[in-house]
Amino acid sequence: MSPKLSVLHIGWQFKPWWIGGHIEYMDSLLRSQAASGYKVGYFCSGRRTPAFDQMRLMKWNTAGINIYEVFNIPSVKTSDGYVLRPGGDLEDPGREKLF
Repeated sequence: MSPKLSVLHIGWQFKPWWIGGHIEYMDSLLRSQAASGYKVGYFCSGRRTPAFDQMRLMKWNTAGINIYEVFNIPSVKTSDGYVLRPGGDLEDPGREKLF
C-alpha cells in the first residue's frame, strides 16, 4: 500500500465561523481530499477576540482535516470595530514564525 499523499492548504478563515464562496469552496475541497485518503492540513488566519492579546496557533482536527488556526491575528482598530488585514497576513513576522 502506498503512503498517503500530504497536502497543506494556506488560506483565510473557515467554517463554521465564516461563510461565503471562498470559504464554501475550501471546505468542500478539504473534505473531498480527506475523504479520498489524503492527509490534509489547512493553515489559516482565524478568529479574533480582545480577551487575548497575543497571537497563538490553535491546532484541531475536524472531518479528517488538521486545522492550524492562527488565533488573534493582528488587525486595525477603527471607530466601528476591528478590520482584518488579509493582505497583511503574508507580511507578518509573528505569523511567519508560527508557520
